Amino acid sequence: MTSASIVQQVEQWYSQYSAAPHADTRLSMRSQDPTDMVLGKVEIRIETPMRLGSLTFWNHGSVSAIAINNQSRTEQVLDDRPLQIEDNVFSLLDSYLHEIVAPRTTD
Repeated sequence: MTSASIVQQVEQWYSQYSAAPHADTRLSMRSQDPTDMVLGKVEIRIETPMRLGSLTFWNHGSVSAIAINNQSRTEQVLDDRPLQIEDNVFSLLDSYLHEIVAPRTTD
Protein backbone atom coordinates (compact mmCIF):
# COMPACT_ATOMS: atom_id res chain seq x y z
CA MET A 1 0.00 0.00 0.00
CA THR A 2 1.34 3.41 -0.94
CA SER A 3 1.68 6.28 1.52
CA ALA A 4 0.91 8.85 -1.18
CA SER A 5 -2.55 10.38 -1.05
CA ILE A 6 -5.03 9.61 -3.82
CA VAL A 7 -4.49 13.08 -5.28
CA GLN A 8 -0.70 12.59 -5.22
CA GLN A 9 -1.10 9.26 -7.03
CA VAL A 10 -3.20 10.95 -9.74
CA GLU A 11 -0.59 13.72 -10.03
CA GLN A 12 2.13 11.09 -10.44
CA TRP A 13 0.14 9.27 -13.15
CA TYR A 14 -0.46 12.59 -14.93
CA SER A 15 3.22 13.53 -14.90
CA GLN A 16 4.14 10.15 -16.39
CA TYR A 17 1.36 10.10 -18.97
CA SER A 18 1.62 13.71 -20.08
CA ALA A 19 5.37 13.37 -20.69
CA ALA A 20 4.69 11.19 -23.75
CA PRO A 21 3.15 12.68 -26.91
CA HIS A 22 -0.39 11.51 -27.72
CA ALA A 23 -1.85 12.42 -31.09
CA ASP A 24 -5.15 14.29 -30.95
CA THR A 25 -5.42 14.05 -27.14
CA ARG A 26 -4.91 17.01 -24.80
CA LEU A 27 -4.78 16.65 -21.04
CA SER A 28 -4.86 19.23 -18.29
CA MET A 29 -4.87 18.85 -14.53
CA ARG A 30 -5.99 20.94 -11.56
CA SER A 31 -5.41 19.85 -8.00
CA GLN A 32 -6.37 21.32 -4.67
CA ASP A 33 -4.80 20.52 -1.28
CA PRO A 34 -3.06 17.30 -2.45
CA THR A 35 -2.14 16.16 1.07
CA ASP A 36 -5.38 17.18 2.83
CA MET A 37 -7.29 13.94 3.44
CA VAL A 38 -10.66 15.72 3.60
CA LEU A 39 -10.48 18.61 1.12
CA GLY A 40 -7.87 17.27 -1.32
CA LYS A 41 -9.08 16.68 -4.87
CA VAL A 42 -7.75 16.58 -8.41
CA GLU A 43 -9.42 16.84 -11.81
CA ILE A 44 -7.97 15.70 -15.11
CA ARG A 45 -9.62 17.02 -18.25
CA ILE A 46 -9.21 15.17 -21.51
CA GLU A 47 -9.97 16.60 -24.95
CA THR A 48 -10.09 14.54 -28.13
CA PRO A 49 -11.66 15.39 -31.49
CA MET A 50 -14.69 13.22 -30.59
CA ARG A 51 -15.06 13.49 -26.80
CA LEU A 52 -14.36 15.52 -23.69
CA GLY A 53 -13.70 13.85 -20.37
CA SER A 54 -13.47 14.82 -16.73
CA LEU A 55 -11.89 12.55 -14.11
CA THR A 56 -12.14 13.72 -10.50
CA PHE A 57 -10.58 11.98 -7.51
CA TRP A 58 -10.97 13.03 -3.87
CA ASN A 59 -8.59 12.09 -1.09
CA HIS A 60 -11.55 11.10 1.08
CA GLY A 61 -11.97 8.16 -1.31
CA SER A 62 -14.34 8.95 -4.18
CA VAL A 63 -14.04 9.04 -7.95
CA SER A 64 -16.19 10.55 -10.68
CA ALA A 65 -15.54 10.06 -14.39
CA ILE A 66 -17.67 11.43 -17.23
CA ALA A 67 -17.36 11.67 -20.99
CA ILE A 68 -19.22 14.03 -23.32
CA ASN A 69 -19.68 13.50 -27.04
CA ASN A 70 -18.56 16.69 -28.82
CA GLN A 71 -21.26 16.54 -31.51
CA SER A 72 -24.36 15.30 -29.70
CA ARG A 73 -23.41 16.73 -26.29
CA THR A 74 -24.61 13.50 -24.67
CA GLU A 75 -23.01 12.72 -21.35
CA GLN A 76 -21.88 9.27 -20.27
CA VAL A 77 -21.09 8.57 -16.63
CA LEU A 78 -18.14 6.19 -16.64
CA ASP A 79 -17.87 5.97 -12.86
CA ASP A 80 -19.22 7.72 -9.78
CA ARG A 81 -18.54 5.88 -6.55
CA PRO A 82 -16.45 5.45 -3.44
CA LEU A 83 -13.10 3.84 -4.11
CA GLN A 84 -12.61 0.30 -2.84
CA ILE A 85 -9.49 -0.89 -1.04
CA GLU A 86 -8.57 -3.07 -4.04
CA ASP A 87 -8.84 -0.19 -6.55
CA ASN A 88 -5.58 0.80 -8.19
CA VAL A 89 -5.59 4.52 -9.09
CA PHE A 90 -3.19 4.09 -12.03
CA SER A 91 -5.30 1.26 -13.52
CA LEU A 92 -8.50 3.25 -13.10
CA LEU A 93 -6.97 6.28 -14.81
CA ASP A 94 -5.71 4.13 -17.69
CA SER A 95 -9.14 2.55 -18.18
CA TYR A 96 -11.01 5.87 -18.04
CA LEU A 97 -8.59 7.45 -20.48
CA HIS A 98 -8.95 4.51 -22.86
CA GLU A 99 -12.75 4.70 -22.66
CA ILE A 100 -12.69 8.42 -23.49
CA VAL A 101 -10.11 8.19 -26.29
CA ALA A 102 -11.35 4.91 -27.83
CA PRO A 103 -14.88 4.20 -26.56
CA ARG A 104 -16.29 0.70 -26.93
CA THR A 105 -19.64 2.04 -28.08
CA THR A 106 -20.69 5.06 -30.06
CA ASP A 107 -22.68 7.70 -28.26
